[in-house]
Amino acid sequence: MDGPAGQDDLAALHRSGAWLVVYGRGPASQDMAEYIKDRCAERQVSTDVWPIDEIGKVHLDRYPGLIVVLPAQLEATPADSLRPVGQLLGLYRSKRPLGLDWLLQGRCQWFEAGVVQVVGLRGVMGHPVIKAAMDQHKVCARHLMDVSQPPIDVFRPYAAGSAVLLAEAAIKSAGDTSEEPRRLWRYIRTWGVTDIRDVPELRKCIEECRNHYENPRFPALYRPVSGIPGNRLYFLLEQPDYKPSGAQKAWAENGARVWRYVNKQLLQIVPTLARPGERDRTKGAQRELRELYLALCPLDAYIQLVDQSEWPSFS
Repeated sequence: MDGPAGQDDLAALHRSGAWLVVYGRGPASQDMAEYIKDRCAERQVSTDVWPIDEIGKVHLDRYPGLIVVLPAQLEATPADSLRPVGQLLGLYRSKRPLGLDWLLQGRCQWFEAGVVQVVGLRGVMGHPVIKAAMDQHKVCARHLMDVSQPPIDVFRPYAAGSAVLLAEAAIKSAGDTSEEPRRLWRYIRTWGVTDIRDVPELRKCIEECRNHYENPRFPALYRPVSGIPGNRLYFLLEQPDYKPSGAQKAWAENGARVWRYVNKQLLQIVPTLARPGERDRTKGAQRELRELYLALCPLDAYIQLVDQSEWPSFS
């Protein structure tokens, strides 16, 4: 048993799945979908993972659980990126009308339910199109994937009573967008960035660098860890604490090599870009690049979603 409700007790609410995991545009969204898939596998819950662009091929009524990872990269008109999510939620709910509350109250069996969870960046989660769709189609749990949040746990809502609390917390956090963007912008400015309009280009540049290493012609950087579909920049950004079993020196040197390449590309966008403070120019560079990236992602999403008059000021 695991506390008041053990894993065996909770497993009776979902058994072995299968759950449908759908992700939107952007590597961060796909990575989160894969993370959720791995966590489900640890609980012996099977998953099918699909990009939202291909969701028309899927029989939605087969799945008692739907997890939607919102896009981390939005089109010029953000609503165009988000409407397919609302359509998916509506179509799924039309086929699976009984949500998690029915399941927790014992009013339906696990295979009859339609448990819907949505995962997304704070700014995206707060967009009116998404907020309206989540409310209309009775999303059971909402999770924020910003760096300041705890790891996503898609099993937590099955503990009785937690689904409502998760939803209320996410709504409150997503609606309170005034201080967080200012905090992120203050940090990014410590890198020598003076124009907030450079934020999307800097974030895009790092994503393009990630794609740059998705090439087997970089044998040491393309797939440095057997069995994990990630390049060396992926590990730098997404799994910074990963420690290989051997070749520690080569691992560190390759990380430094990736950092130098990314830094060179970023300097083409902001020539004044430099790591914050006066410090050793090599130590901590990879960690700080990740911190910059994790600040750029949510701020990029935010400034795409709101009017320019609401962007953080220089103060």
